[in-house]
Amino acid sequence: MFSSGFTRQDYQHLLANGITLKGKRVGPASLFVEIQQGQPDKASFFLIGRGLQHIINTLVVDRSFYCIPGSQSLLSNPDSYIRDASAFMAKEILAVKPEGPYIFCGYCFQAGLTYEIARILAASGKKVDLLILVDLWATKGHFLAVLKKAVVILRLLARPFLFVEKSLSFMRRRDRVKRNDNSPQNPSSIIDGMISALSNYMNELPHYPGTAIIFLPDLGSKILNFLERRAWKRKIGGRLVVKHHKGIHEDWVNPERIKPELLYEFKRIFNDYLSEVQKGD
Repeated sequence: MFSSGFTRQDYQHLLANGITLKGKRVGPASLFVEIQQGQPDKASFFLIGRGLQHIINTLVVDRSFYCIPGSQSLLSNPDSYIRDASAFMAKEILAVKPEGPYIFCGYCFQAGLTYEIARILAASGKKVDLLILVDLWATKGHFLAVLKKAVVILRLLARPFLFVEKSLSFMRRRDRVKRNDNSPQNPSSIIDGMISALSNYMNELPHYPGTAIIFLPDLGSKILNFLERRAWKRKIGGRLVVKHHKGIHEDWVNPERIKPELLYEFKRIFNDYLSEVQKGD
């Protein structure tokens, strides 16, 4: 049932994070929360992570809507967490809704899980109508890899001054002991684990054959935006819509701070695409 990348402890953390979600627990592992039931002939909506729930609630009036709480705890094994956790969640989805079509949506770190879940189900022959990713960079893993190489080179060039680095490292370790920074629930440890898990997965991002809508922050350069779109085009086999926005990353989860024009654009693209899907069916 569990694996080295998704342990019983990881599972228990997800259950705990979903305590405040209003709805009915469903599935063999009671991992998903059924927010509402919809028309059986329409694609069921699965939100991985609860960050965008205030937006999705206004879009799925007549659809079955399920949510799984996101990871907000220290991961047991960041190296394989996304693949193993996604495989576990995909089985839960099939137990809840054995047949598609499905719509998947995820934000930030949870978008990596969403991508892999959709890929697993599509590869098994299930119909995934739409994949929505918010603030997930296809090139992020590569940028992190380049940054790590640059750090290694700089350290080699600065070898004569390594005694300064060792002194600073000792001071940091001493401060961590005083603050108990190695606690499993320490925010910095949790964030570091999520960044590591996401970069490991994105470095070898597998191909997804379906259709996707991706919202990304404007990178401040037409060249960087172009490279990001090109990276996604290489990974998405179906229709792809990439929308660069100038909103703040954290505002997506705050209904009071998200820009009205960004919210309008998100809803417009979502509704326009689903209208095309219904016409095609």
